[in-house]
Amino acid sequence: MKFNAITAASLTVINFCSIQHGFAGTEAPPPNTTATTITKSFLENLSEYGTLSYFGTYRGASITNFGSSLQPRPDGSQDPTNPNSFESTITAGYKINKDLITGVVGHFYLFPWNDPTGGNQKIQLLDPILFLSRPGLINSQGFRLDTRVTLQLPTSKYDILLSRHLTTAITWIFNARYETLASKLTVGTYGFIRGYIPSYDTLSKAPSYTVTAAPYANYQLSDNLAASLWIDLLGATRNYGTGFFSGLQTSAVDIEPGIIWDITKNISLNPMLNIYPGSPTLASTSIQANIIAKAF
Repeated sequence: MKFNAITAASLTVINFCSIQHGFAGTEAPPPNTTATTITKSFLENLSEYGTLSYFGTYRGASITNFGSSLQPRPDGSQDPTNPNSFESTITAGYKINKDLITGVVGHFYLFPWNDPTGGNQKIQLLDPILFLSRPGLINSQGFRLDTRVTLQLPTSKYDILLSRHLTTAITWIFNARYETLASKLTVGTYGFIRGYIPSYDTLSKAPSYTVTAAPYANYQLSDNLAASLWIDLLGATRNYGTGFFSGLQTSAVDIEPGIIWDITKNISLNPMLNIYPGSPTLASTSIQANIIAKAF
């Protein structure tokens, strides 16, 4: 998966921390019945007002060179600018009402072996993100559309805003999917459009906007296990000073078959292979894994 961590943050439990409809204690018992008191845990009570979740991605070495500290390029060579890494986001949200969530995403990298900047900073804190989510904007006949708008705050020298003298980045994210209980199959597309707001001294090679699209499919094998397929089909960025459309530079397409294992109802593990179909060699194929955890 080539998408940066803002993508990962947006994917935190694909339903965008789906909102529970209705609040405890507001439903009256049916006529001629006795009301039953339901005791909820502390975290269940918190979930009525907010969300707290973690999304992490490990990107590792080629399957032909497990001992390497570097990730492979599409041609199978090792990339000295791209070491193995753990990318993490922590999302805290507040439920404004049954349809809207607002909050903040914390974002950081852990480089177990090499610092890509050439220093010795193994943990790098990146820019925080403010967001407003609308889960279930459309939710009908098995089709669901979740949306989110984010605002990136320029605080970290390791992230792109300060290093390219940009003011902020605004992103519209969507996750559209269709699922049927009969077939146990879910198909969908995840994508986003991100615009970078320049400052008076923005560098000439700074990004102007980015467009991505990634179709995916999951097939439920059992109650806690599913086969997964993710395709990074489109990843294109245009820099300032280039043609608005002709200046778009695209990334190599990759596909990621894997499995999703629900370890508990709140923790899932998604190991996968990262394969470049334009150069489907063992040397260019690497091991990756996502871990998703939700506190409430």
